Formats: sequence, C-alpha cells, structure tokens
Amino acid sequence: MDVLFVRHGSAEPAGREGDSARRLTAEGKEESRRTARALVAMGVDLQAVLTSPLVRAAETAGIVAKVLGASDPIQADCLAPPGDVEELRTRLKGFEADGAKAVAVVGHAPSLDEFIARLAAGADDVGISLSKAGAACVTLPAPRSAKPPELRWLMHRRQLAMIAGGR
Repeated sequence: MDVLFVRHGSAEPAGREGDSARRLTAEGKEESRRTARALVAMGVDLQAVLTSPLVRAAETAGIVAKVLGASDPIQADCLAPPGDVEELRTRLKGFEADGAKAVAVVGHAPSLDEFIARLAAGADDVGISLSKAGAACVTLPAPRSAKPPELRWLMHRRQLAMIAGGR
C-alpha cells in the first residue's frame, strides 16, 4: 500500500485562538491545490485521506480529497502534534486490510518527517524534511512479505507545482 504524506500549505500566524486554529492563507490554499493536481498528474488514486484535526491540515486535506475525487477526510488525532506513529500504523493496517492501495496522511512538521523515517527506515530521524505543501510516498509491503518498506519519492512544493503545470 502506498502512503502519501502531505504537509499542510502555508498558514496564517497564530492568533487569539492559538496554533490549532491557524487557517491556510490564500497562498497556502493554492500550494495545496497545486500539490493535489500534481498527485493527479502522477496517477495517484486515493482510497482514503487521514488528517490532523488542526485547521490548516484539515483544510489541506479537504483540498486534496476534492481534487483527487476521494471521500471526505477522516480526522485522526494521532496526526496532531506531536503525533503517534504506533496509532498511525494501526490505522494504516486497517485500511490495508480493507484493500486500500493508496492512503494520504495530511499533517505537520516535524511529525510527518518522523513518521516517514519510522515507517520507511525504522529510524527516528533520517534527515527528511517536507516543505509546506510538500509530499512523499512510502510503499508499505504486504503483510507477511519479506520486502522492506520503501521511500518511493519525496518532493518539494516547487517540484510538485512543476508537475502540476504551475509556477
């Protein structure tokens, strides 16, 4: 199963409501749309979108789901900072058991960087850093497979924009 990690787009500064209420800026919405269009151009077919409950991630997940024609995003508290990789593994195993071929996970740095490192390399840190609206794909082996997980690709938002045909 492919797990696509997408970091939220650029967001406004924290206001009185705090960090969890930060919304995407107009630029952040456009970054997220370009990232989603790039995923379409790359042939991604999502069966599910998991999102952090924080507003900026949920907004990004909504854009990704809409552009890719996926069902509404599912909030997952394990994606809220600081993140819980073991709970994410459990959630992903459930999607895999249901036959999902690709699932998007939308969240924050450094949690997503750590999830990628743990799932792909079994390490806490492998020097990965997703840009805002950046994305990465980790292929998880089938259950009982001898194959290791594989980091298939990691792209900056500018690379994704080029694929999407944007600036």
